[in-house]
Amino acid sequence: MKSEHPLIAPLGDEEAESAARSVGVAGGFVNMNLFRTSLRQPGVAQIWATVVNKLVVNGRLDARLRELVILRVAWVSHGSYEWANHYAYAIKIGMNDAEILAVRNWQDDGPALSADDRRVLKTVDSILALRPPSASDVAELKSILGGDGPLMELLIMPGIYRTLSMFTDTLAIPLDDGKTFWPPDGIAPLIDHRHEA
Repeated sequence: MKSEHPLIAPLGDEEAESAARSVGVAGGFVNMNLFRTSLRQPGVAQIWATVVNKLVVNGRLDARLRELVILRVAWVSHGSYEWANHYAYAIKIGMNDAEILAVRNWQDDGPALSADDRRVLKTVDSILALRPPSASDVAELKSILGGDGPLMELLIMPGIYRTLSMFTDTLAIPLDDGKTFWPPDGIAPLIDHRHEA
């Protein structure tokens, strides 16, 4: 579990609101510790705000697939902050715990995920393993997703959300109010120690 002591403390209410206004970061983001911390360097907060606005708020990828992708990246990357927030988003759009938890072991042949879900999650894992999709993979995914726009979002999300998970974990950014570690069951991914020095 992540430390409860952030390396860089999030800004307080007034400071965060002032910093957000100065760089045009939407007011709703100020309630999130990701932004309260990032606003200590407002350009970083602008980057994360753009990511959320372009890929989540106004994205073209189907909302359910988007959440499956982000949750898978958070799980593989040990991103407890991203998992907690996107678990809540997934519930908000009508997903259930079985669908959400299925991203942990999507290869299992359970009823919570469709063949298209598994195809998308396979692509996420391939990208995270630095194995780009082939031309035939791209054609199949474009058909599943409905065009180039959603496909581009799928292809960029693993890298961006791995970076975001690394950022929140590196700084030990505290979970937002009301969030818990690794909902709904508190089970965290196993840590792979093979790459430690």
